[in-house]
Amino acid sequence: MFLSLLASINIAKSTLSGKKNNGLILQLAIDFAAIGGTSFRGADLTDADFTNATLKNSDFRGANLKRTWWRGAKKLKFARPGDTYLSQPQIIELVTTGDGENKTYDRLNLQGINLHKSKLQNASFIETNLDDANLQDANLTDARLVHAQLDDADLTGATLTGAYIEEWNITTTTKLNGIRCNYVFMRLPPKDRPAFIALPPEESSNLNPQRKPDDWQKNFEDGEFTDFIAPMRQTLDLYHNRSVDMRLVAIALQQLKDDNPEAEIEVVSMEKKGKNKDKLLIRAETSPQSDHAALNQGYFANLEYVQSLPPEALQALVADRGKIIQLLAGILETKHQSPDINIYNQNQGDQNMSGDRHITTNSYHEDNRNITDNQGTIIENVGRDVNQYAPEQKQDLATAAAEIQKLLEQLEKTYPTDTTTGKMTIATKAIEAIENNPTLMQRILSALKSGGTAALEQLLSHPAASFAIAALEDWQKSKTD
Repeated sequence: MFLSLLASINIAKSTLSGKKNNGLILQLAIDFAAIGGTSFRGADLTDADFTNATLKNSDFRGANLKRTWWRGAKKLKFARPGDTYLSQPQIIELVTTGDGENKTYDRLNLQGINLHKSKLQNASFIETNLDDANLQDANLTDARLVHAQLDDADLTGATLTGAYIEEWNITTTTKLNGIRCNYVFMRLPPKDRPAFIALPPEESSNLNPQRKPDDWQKNFEDGEFTDFIAPMRQTLDLYHNRSVDMRLVAIALQQLKDDNPEAEIEVVSMEKKGKNKDKLLIRAETSPQSDHAALNQGYFANLEYVQSLPPEALQALVADRGKIIQLLAGILETKHQSPDINIYNQNQGDQNMSGDRHITTNSYHEDNRNITDNQGTIIENVGRDVNQYAPEQKQDLATAAAEIQKLLEQLEKTYPTDTTTGKMTIATKAIEAIENNPTLMQRILSALKSGGTAALEQLLSHPAASFAIAALEDWQKSKTD
C-alpha cells in the first residue's frame, strides 16, 4: 500500500514536471490504474489515452484533461473527478461510449473534451463551453450548437448537416477543415428553444429557421460551408447572459484596450438577446493575430472585478477614468436601447471592415430605423426628419450643427478620427469648448430643446459625429436635471 502511494505521488509529479519521458510515465500510470487506482491529482493529462483502462478509485482532482481519450474506460464513475467534466455522470457515459445521440448537454463546461468520432446527432449543446474540444469526425447532424463556445475547438471532418449554429462562437483558431455539411440553420425555432433563450412574443410567431443556403432546393458544395462561415470568426464576441451596467461594460472594455493595444480592438456591433432583451452581445474587430480566447477571458475578468467593487470604490474609479469612460458608457447605453445595432461601414455593402462578408446570425432589423453619417456608419434609431420642423427651428438646428461641425473639424487636427479613443476624445473636447462659451452653450441647448439630438445628427458630417451626439445627450441631461 505504501509503495502504491509513493508510485501514485511520483506519477502525478512527473506528469507535471514536463520531462521528456512523460509519455512512458503516463502509460505506466494508466497500467497501474488498471491494478487498483492511481492519483493523477494535478497532473497534465493532455492527449493521454485511457482506452479500455480500469479507473476505479483513480484521482483526477485538479488534473488537466484536455483532449484526454476515455473510450472504453471502465469504472470511471468510481474515480474521484474533482471539478473536472468527469463530475457529471452523463459526461462519463458520453466520453466512454462516444454516443451522445439525442442527449442534452446544455450550459455545461466541457472545455477540452475529446469527442473524436462521437455520435452526436440531434444532441443539444446550447450555451455549452466546447473551447479546446476535439470534435474531429464527430457526427453533429441536426445538433444544436446555439451560443456554443468553440474557441480553438477542432471540427476537422465533422458532419454539420442540419445543425443549428445561431450565434455559435467560433474564432480564428477554430479548425473547420474538411467539414461535411449540406445545409445549416442560423436560428433555432421558437418551439425548440429552452426558457433561457426564449424569444419575445413579437418574434415567437416567426417560425423561419433561416436555412443556409436560403434556397431549400440547394445544398453547399464540397468545401463551400467553410468559406461561407469563415467571416463569422473574425470578431471578438463578448456575450453577456444577464443584465449589465453599461458603465461597467465601458470600464472593462477600456481596460481591455489599454492592456492589449496591439489587438487594435474596435467595437463594431451590439445586439440585445434573450426573451426579455436583457442579454447583450458585443462584437469587436481585432488585429488578425489576436488571441480571442485570451481577450474574452481578460474582458470578463475586468468586468467581474469592477462588479465586485463597493459603490464608493466604483464611483472613485469612474471619476479617475474621467469623461472618456462616461462618454463610452453613454454611447453603449444608446446603442443598447435598440435590438440590433451594427456599426459596420455601410459603404462596403455586405463586406465587413476586414474585407469579408458580414454575416449576422440572429438579427432582427426593422425598416427605416437607421441613419448614416458621412462615412456610412449605421448609428441609431431616428424617429423624426429635420424637414418636419418649423423654419425657425430648422434655422436653430442648422446653426448649431454648423458650429458643432466647425468644432469637430478643428479638433480633428489634433486628435485622430480613425480610432474609437480618438473620436471619444474629440467629442469630450467639443463639450468642454461648448461649456467654456456661454453664448454657444445656450444656442446649442436651445437647438437641442427644439429639435433633439436625432435631428441634429442628420446635419453633421464627421467621423466623430455619433460620439459627439452621445456626449451632447449626456451633457444636455446634466444641464436639465
